[in-house]
Amino acid sequence: MKNNHIINSGFNFGIHPYSIEDFIHDIDKSNTVDGKPIYYWCNIKNAEIPHDAAYVALINCSNINVNNLTLINNYPGLLLVNSTNCIIKQNNILNNFLDSPFGYGVFLLYSSNNFIEYNNILNQETGISNVESTNNTIIGNNISECDSGIWRNFYNIIRDNNLFNNYKGLDYNCNSVIEGNKIYSNNCGMGSGYGENTITDNDIFDNFEGIGYIGENNLISNNNIFNNNYGINNYYGNYNIIIKNNIISNSEYGIHLYSCKENCIYHNNFINNTQNAKDGGYDNYWDDGKHGNYWSDYEEKYPNAKKKPFKGIWDTPYEIEGWDSKDNYPLIKQWPDSRTITITRNIVTFNYLFHWFLERFPILQKILNFLTI
Repeated sequence: MKNNHIINSGFNFGIHPYSIEDFIHDIDKSNTVDGKPIYYWCNIKNAEIPHDAAYVALINCSNINVNNLTLINNYPGLLLVNSTNCIIKQNNILNNFLDSPFGYGVFLLYSSNNFIEYNNILNQETGISNVESTNNTIIGNNISECDSGIWRNFYNIIRDNNLFNNYKGLDYNCNSVIEGNKIYSNNCGMGSGYGENTITDNDIFDNFEGIGYIGENNLISNNNIFNNNYGINNYYGNYNIIIKNNIISNSEYGIHLYSCKENCIYHNNFINNTQNAKDGGYDNYWDDGKHGNYWSDYEEKYPNAKKKPFKGIWDTPYEIEGWDSKDNYPLIKQWPDSRTITITRNIVTFNYLFHWFLERFPILQKILNFLTI
């Protein structure tokens, strides 16, 4: 392509071919969009995209800086294919969809170890899409008015972003670190997931679902989850560890489990939710065998309960709607902030079985109470 001039429209390259060779083209900056050049770079290293760019694609590139640009009405807004160690920083990436259901603000294909930082990404079908792209760091971006804010996160770091007014803030996550984000005013703050993510230190609020389907083997800890309809609405997600979260003022449920098993839920603070919890799964653990969760309505539900001396727990289990689930060791006071994770699933399982024996042989509980006073 040489000397083509696009007026009152964007550069619609498309991203449907998935072979790297399909992206190798000779498209130079003699092509323009509204008088600004197209930078379609192949096999370039150690360079910076000029600030007059109308469209940017990096194919087989490395160590490229793409900073302080405004990319509007293209498809996709910014394209990286088989490119590494690039920095995408402080750009305005807007309206890159052209009425397409596959419009992307930033589209990464087979690209790794890139940094996408402090950009404003607005009004795309998908804000940032990672297809077969891993070990990218997505930090400090404002992403809004997208169907999916950040989509297909496999082995990526997603930190300190603002994800708001999207249908889903985060969608399809696997083996990623998701921390320190503000996720709010979405239909679903965090949606479909494959699992094995670390989800920590996020503020998740004013969504319909704060955290929806998340897959299996996730660690969800130290998050503030508040003012959603459902704080956590976990369906079909097994073997997750949900600990040390503040789950507050959610209008339907603080946490709702559906058709899921062997989730560990303890050391959380459930405060002023319309209904704190419902367990529609099975074999889920609501304590670690020593301490459970704090429930703000506990004293109202159990006015005759007694405090166990020196243990910080009540003597009456907190019953949870569902399959005869209960927190056997409800906390008297809120669980303090902590970032130390020391209890493994094996310890939880052992303590659960130990409690099962104590229930069936009350004399053992009496002996234990005598020894621990």
